[in-house]
Amino acid sequence: MLEISSYSMNSSVWKSYRCQNAMVLQPDINSIMRAILTDWIFEINKKFKFSKRYAHQTMKFLDISLEYTTISRNELQMLGCACMSLVDLFFSSYSQDVSDWTYIADHSFTSKKFKSLRAEVLKYLKYNIFIRTYYDILREKLINQSEIVKKYSMFLADYLLHYYSVAIEDDNDVANDIINISANIKSIKCESITRALYDILNRKSTRLNSSHTDI
Repeated sequence: MLEISSYSMNSSVWKSYRCQNAMVLQPDINSIMRAILTDWIFEINKKFKFSKRYAHQTMKFLDISLEYTTISRNELQMLGCACMSLVDLFFSSYSQDVSDWTYIADHSFTSKKFKSLRAEVLKYLKYNIFIRTYYDILREKLINQSEIVKKYSMFLADYLLHYYSVAIEDDNDVANDIINISANIKSIKCESITRALYDILNRKSTRLNSSHTDI
């Protein structure tokens, strides 16, 4: 089982985050827990040799789900697995079985609960699993960019995924901003890059709330 509850969040940086939608209904989880889950999802992605797009699609499904339901910290990993299994089911030529997902999570939930939650996630998505993310848009926009811009852009895209929930209507703007930063990354100082990232996130994304119950 993913040890989400063992992490502390004493950094004052996290205290500044405020939520607009994705975490507002969540009294028992916070942005650090979501970041831990995102790391774990990347690990599973690598283990099963999934496309990196799967991780971004999974987190988009998860953030949409968090707008509709309250999840405890003990259920967060199951929600992540449910979202990831939907991506796997619809976008993979060979999808994992339900028993595989319970095994991946060290049997921290039952198959029955997993299938029930997965059905709920489909309802939250309004049965539309073909939802584009800023990662999809970014890849299209990077086709004619240099390799170094592509490299920096992919790094920033993954960074954003860990800590921010981007609204669907802002995905295109966020992709453009990521490319603009990456294209100028050699000519600006590190603190300026950090500032530019903050401006993007503050202006174009939903910052996740860490001021909920401490871990």
